[in-house]
Amino acid sequence: MHLKSVIRGVIEKHWVLYWIVFFSRYTIEILSAKRLIIVSTPGHVGSSTLFESLKSCKWELGTRIYDIHSLDEKRNRINLTARHVLQDTLRILLRLNWVGCKIDVITLARDPIARALGAVFQNKSMFYPALNEEIDDNRFGEQLLHLKENMLQSGYLLDTVNWQVSFYTEEIKNHFKISFSPVRNEYGFYQKKNKRSYSILTLEDLEKDMAFFFKKYFNVTPILRTKNTNEKRGGANVLFYKYCKQNLRFSKEIVDKIYSMQFFKDVYGEERVENFKAQWLESGE
Repeated sequence: MHLKSVIRGVIEKHWVLYWIVFFSRYTIEILSAKRLIIVSTPGHVGSSTLFESLKSCKWELGTRIYDIHSLDEKRNRINLTARHVLQDTLRILLRLNWVGCKIDVITLARDPIARALGAVFQNKSMFYPALNEEIDDNRFGEQLLHLKENMLQSGYLLDTVNWQVSFYTEEIKNHFKISFSPVRNEYGFYQKKNKRSYSILTLEDLEKDMAFFFKKYFNVTPILRTKNTNEKRGGANVLFYKYCKQNLRFSKEIVDKIYSMQFFKDVYGEERVENFKAQWLESGE
């Protein structure tokens, strides 16, 4: 039996003990830290790349760097991971108001349709099981239509975009008590309130802006370390993923509904949003 399967079986059988062990570990780390750098994202926006890049920096003694997704994420013992326990720990300690050190929350935004498509390919079994087997290139057009229909009829596309916006504007505020401000600073968004800060960069500009942004606001210069992208991960259907990025299109109604959201206009600006719309709009619309 594969080692990962054995480990997963042990975790599922003894998940309470697993949770207690990691909860204790993270509680000690967080309460003893002088500063927390928290890469908190909705997923599928390049968080692994940002996290690994920030780990390359020389931070002040007592700094802890964590990579998390939603603190409201629902999960059970079947898919329990250390990251889930970390998220539980942070949510509990923040709610109890026990975290007294500096907290810097850093997130990434991404073109919402590109993010939704990337999530489908990273979570094939959940969103589109046909991707678990390699698709012949002579069936790309047919499968693209099926994939598009699935994204629309299931409600997935609009649901995940709405949730993405809610993550940036509501969830961060609810847990970390600092709100998104639509005032762009140089290279990104940065605001600070008391001992907490909230930063937003865009995945599309990360390579260009990251070093300047973190030098200005954090006095560190990270080295870009690209991780965990669909192309870099390889495997079946990398070519189909590239084909979808180039050929997937939606109706004007859908595209307008997504890109009329104020958050994307604030983060990307009107011109960039219009470029996104043109990229995903069906021809003739």
